[in-house]
Amino acid sequence: MTPKWIVRKKGRLQWESLPEKFYQYVLSLPDGFLELVIRKPESLRSLKMNAYYWGVPITLVKDKINEAYGKNYDIEQIHELMKELHGIKEMIGKTMTRKSTAKYSVQEFKDYWDRIIQWAAEVLELQIPYPNEVDI
Repeated sequence: MTPKWIVRKKGRLQWESLPEKFYQYVLSLPDGFLELVIRKPESLRSLKMNAYYWGVPITLVKDKINEAYGKNYDIEQIHELMKELHGIKEMIGKTMTRKSTAKYSVQEFKDYWDRIIQWAAEVLELQIPYPNEVDI
């Protein structure tokens, strides 16, 4: 569990996420020392990560689907399909929606493209290289 706080005036911390849930979690831990780490949140994805996403997995999936099914989907349509199949769901008010990929943290974006790569291998029989395996 990762509780989130907002830093207010003069260093005061305000809970952003469920304090009761965090409190219950702490109560469930055995007696002993705990470590509390305070750091800035992970940044959003980088331009290089974005270039990889659009240039490798999304382009390869688009080409494979268009070839295999005789379609002519564009890259934006494939992106929307991948978001629907593998994107992060979030509640906004009482509505469940997909989180914009532009707002993914670095780890969320890596997890997202990992799901796409696994799906492509299983469903499309398409091997998509990882970022360290291609020049971007």
